Amino acid sequence: AVRSVGAAMSGNAPPSARRASVKGRISKQQQNRRDAARARQVQARRDLTTHARSLAFGGLADGGDADSDGAPMRERAGDASVRRVVSGPGLDASRMDSASAAFGELGAAADAADPDAETLAGERADAAMDADACEPTPSGMFEASKPPKSPKDRRRSSSAPGEWSRANHGGARGPGSFKKSAFGDTQFMRPEWLVDIPNDLARAWCVLPRPEGRRELVVASRGRTVARAKTGGVSRRFASALPGGSRRTKHGKAEGDFCILDCVFHEPDATYYVLDTLAWNGVSLYDCAAEMRAAWTHAKLGHPETAECPEAGTVSVDETDASAGNAFRFSPLPVYDADARGIRNAYDGVPVPFQRDGLLFLAKDGAYELGVTPLAALWKDKRCSRHFLEENPGKADPERQRLVLSLDATTGDVVTGDAAPVALARLPLEYVAPEDGGTAPPGGGLRDGALVKFAMGDGGVFFSEDGGVLGADLVYEGLANQRRGHGADAVTKILFQYNARRNPITVEELCDAAEEQTRLGDAHAESANRAKLFDSLP
Repeated sequence: AVRSVGAAMSGNAPPSARRASVKGRISKQQQNRRDAARARQVQARRDLTTHARSLAFGGLADGGDADSDGAPMRERAGDASVRRVVSGPGLDASRMDSASAAFGELGAAADAADPDAETLAGERADAAMDADACEPTPSGMFEASKPPKSPKDRRRSSSAPGEWSRANHGGARGPGSFKKSAFGDTQFMRPEWLVDIPNDLARAWCVLPRPEGRRELVVASRGRTVARAKTGGVSRRFASALPGGSRRTKHGKAEGDFCILDCVFHEPDATYYVLDTLAWNGVSLYDCAAEMRAAWTHAKLGHPETAECPEAGTVSVDETDASAGNAFRFSPLPVYDADARGIRNAYDGVPVPFQRDGLLFLAKDGAYELGVTPLAALWKDKRCSRHFLEENPGKADPERQRLVLSLDATTGDVVTGDAAPVALARLPLEYVAPEDGGTAPPGGGLRDGALVKFAMGDGGVFFSEDGGVLGADLVYEGLANQRRGHGADAVTKILFQYNARRNPITVEELCDAAEEQTRLGDAHAESANRAKLFDSLP
């Protein structure tokens, strides 16, 4: 008989003790990941000037950190994996056939590189997804399995620059097609969700309020400014006072004059709030520490009396020349040390001219790493964000957590969207399309890489002894939108939403932890000073 992971972890301890134990294990694992990221960053620090110039003026130099076979290893809690077979009325053949057939038709159209057929098949798949949704039930069985094989590489390495082109990002849409989501995966630094409190929060981290709005990469070069969304699509083209951003920009029109900013566009006041500066006046800042990049941003775009480029902070229109002026305002965000006072200021202590959408924590020594990094973390609560919980209007239980996972057809596992995917559960193989061209189940089966939607069952998430995610009680609800921007959910997002419904990290906890760390740091410094004084005595 296979023992339930959830039962093995619960024991007879009270709920509060179990929650504290799980939090402690998660915190230890997350701290190990942050330490590893810092070590990897120091060892692999490189000059990204070429990348910045190619992003500003054309193509990007290709690169990647994938293994020799192109498949990253999956994170596993242990050698003896226990995977949960997903349950739910949506798994009976009568409900799966229509969705499987629609998705198989969509895949065939994509493989044939027929845009019209793909669009039509996509509409049918979307309709099938709506029809396939079902009410979640907590029933299910556990089965023991061998350690799963490494899945195919669903996501290119995000730690190195990659060619952003139709040729290299065709992906599942066929040769030569354009997979826009690759731009967001490879050109932005994407934070994880804060699922623990770093033990060096007060000393080694900074915090800033994140505005509500659309995240865009603003590139100014050759006398024009282009803003691209996370999909890679152009949001707008305009003239700006940024280096190289207009014909009359302050810094001229030379090839060396360009600027790259990571921004959030806030629609109500038509302002670009600058999260990060990646290049300024031809100088690449990708490999600089976050603390230095923040200081640089404020030096260039901060107070009008001291900023190097104050024109970018005001809107100006040249009626005689549409390619001159500054069409939108650029404003740096306030950045604070992540001690108790700084967290309170970022949270609600200092008024800001925008609607907050959570707090962004950055490790002060962290470089701008392309892709997801544990050295940046996003935190929200219902007071500082209108999008704290992801709800599902129209469902019988809209507050129940929903998540999107990707199918590994070799094993039937449904995995997270991390660079090293984490398997949370397993679909019965009779609903998975074989990769070797063998006999397909009725309706064609789900193809490898399909995005599948689940509800979180009453059993919740199961953790290993070291804090890793071992599995989850999931209930199948149907196919997800296959054009979803970032693909499957990351494991930290799943855990954040899971904890937010049960035992969230509150702003009081953050401030108390930072205050305690500051107190211990001051006591340590005082002890060290006394030791130095004692050593200096004759």
